[in-house]
Amino acid sequence: MNFIGCDRRKRSFDIYHEGKFLKFENKEEGIKKFMAHGKKVEKARIIVEPTGGYERLLLRECAAHALFVSCVNPFYVRNFARSKRDLAKTDKIDAKVCAEYGEKRKPRRTIPKEKIRFDLEDFTHRRDVLVQFLKEEKQRLEKDPSERSVESIHKVLACLTQEVNVLDGEIKNLIQENLEAESKILQAEKGSGPQTTAILRASLPELGKCDNRRMAQ
Repeated sequence: MNFIGCDRRKRSFDIYHEGKFLKFENKEEGIKKFMAHGKKVEKARIIVEPTGGYERLLLRECAAHALFVSCVNPFYVRNFARSKRDLAKTDKIDAKVCAEYGEKRKPRRTIPKEKIRFDLEDFTHRRDVLVQFLKEEKQRLEKDPSERSVESIHKVLACLTQEVNVLDGEIKNLIQENLEAESKILQAEKGSGPQTTAILRASLPELGKCDNRRMAQ
């Protein structure tokens, strides 16, 4: 197995493989170049940490190209690094450390998501953002603003509500066309409504595919 450590940032990401560092842009073109590189490596195992969402494009493309990728818990990687050398809390975990962690610990493959689940995740995340905006605007109304402010807030509330309704429709259509059977099972559980079900189906592709112990890792 050939382990490729990946250190992602906002605009670029480094990889470490066979003693060399390579840099790619954190954009579609850069990801494509990395995919081409990864496919040339025999039995490639890509090791990456979650970085606040910046890893999502990489995971999406790895799934599309059937590349083995492990999205590992940063806590485990940092503890591994500390066991090897003196590592302060503020020291950076780089691509080389990720590759070394992969080689020594051989983490499981992150169960790849189908495109439909990435799309569903995008919709549910965007909906959460808009619902938070709605909440904030409603709170502003409670503070008794000026007449002009009230008019503006009501316009924003109407726009946000309309967009949330559109997203609800998109989410419903995606589930009905692709994940209806799974969603019916989840909604049979008490307290599990359509939005909770959508989030679970988007975020946990391993549901029904592995045991509880692995789910918790």
